[in-house]
Amino acid sequence: MSDTVYGCKVGTSATNHRIRIRLTVTMKSPEAVGVDVRPGRLSMKIVMPRSILADLSDQPVDSLSATITPKVGAAFKADEGESPEPRVLAWRQVRSPAKSPVAASGEVRLTAATWTAGQRGDAFKAAVPGVATFTASTLTMVLTPPTGGAKTATCTPETETVQAKVVFRGPKTGEDCPPNPAATVLNPDFEVPEVPPTAVPGPIPPAMGCAKLKGFSNIKKLDAGVSVESLSAVKSLSGFRWVVPKDPPPGTVPWQRQDYVGENQPVRATGTFLTFGFVPTTTTVELTQVGAANVHLIDSSTSDGSDDLAVAVNARVTMRVLKASVNGQAIDVGPKCGTARPIDLKLRGGEMYDPPYQDNLLVGGVLRGLVDIPPFAGCGVGEDISRLLTASVSGKANEIQVNQGALCGTAGAPSAQCPPEVTINGRKAGSRKG
Repeated sequence: MSDTVYGCKVGTSATNHRIRIRLTVTMKSPEAVGVDVRPGRLSMKIVMPRSILADLSDQPVDSLSATITPKVGAAFKADEGESPEPRVLAWRQVRSPAKSPVAASGEVRLTAATWTAGQRGDAFKAAVPGVATFTASTLTMVLTPPTGGAKTATCTPETETVQAKVVFRGPKTGEDCPPNPAATVLNPDFEVPEVPPTAVPGPIPPAMGCAKLKGFSNIKKLDAGVSVESLSAVKSLSGFRWVVPKDPPPGTVPWQRQDYVGENQPVRATGTFLTFGFVPTTTTVELTQVGAANVHLIDSSTSDGSDDLAVAVNARVTMRVLKASVNGQAIDVGPKCGTARPIDLKLRGGEMYDPPYQDNLLVGGVLRGLVDIPPFAGCGVGEDISRLLTASVSGKANEIQVNQGALCGTAGAPSAQCPPEVTINGRKAGSRKG
């Protein structure tokens, strides 16, 4: 990505300092109309002329910190040729490390980053297919040297620099969602996040539809992984809890919790591993959900007025081994081969992770967790091979990561595109760990 050149004036100084900023921002494209596009992690590399230090302090400056408030221009061009729709998005502040050292000579360099650049209201949505273009706009920098106090620099880009493009596509046809979940209440088998005493019931927008799930699960003992892919149907419940502080600070957003129930289609996965480090073993397993899954989104405001999003998914599945082969020879595992008890899945996501979960269930994002695989039972015909599978596969803390696509399909869903494709962030399914 190319640098953007800004002209910056510090305080009341008339000097126009030309600085270069390389801005990197992750923009998740939903590839569907009607879905919010919000920026993810935002980072900056800033190069300033040494002359700017004279406007910051009359003393030597050997360290510097910065708080940057960027703005980005957005324009949408519909495929049908309508005029672009201009818009300016103000993002969260980006901070540099405190007391970043300043070299004794030459240009002044700073780095700054935030994991979650977009605020709740700063999103771009398109009602028809087209392309949204995001360009650099004005920004302000609060620069703090060791002496002299903080000074504000107002910066304007010298040229229009494209930061990102997001394509909105129309709905696909011929692909259907699974049936909506039958559950009407949360599954009582799972722990539900606590509700503060100031909570009151409140409405939740209806959401019923499906999302594509794609990811991987690593088998710790085998040092390898298998791909996981499924369709999940989800619906909102009748309400959520909204905490109203007794004396809320002006402009803050109350804590809220949104509850959903979900059902996944059975998942089949096949993987080939080196059992005990040298025996090639291929197995095909089927994961079937037991009861409804509970999905909770908790959105809380902080003292600086920003939001923190946490996502919790609790589900239970049975694992059945459908077929297996060792060193190329098929093994009859029998009709009842599987784990001796169901597996509890606890997946978590939110803004504190990299990559972060997106802003709500409708948009989706990355969920991750650690799964304990129980011992196997009922495996084999004529000879019990349950202990062999237990020894090679069962164990604690097996990593799982799933990317949930945008909700689609029926009432309350942001798009009719079903199912939206998703990509796996990080390690690919089936890859061995180095």
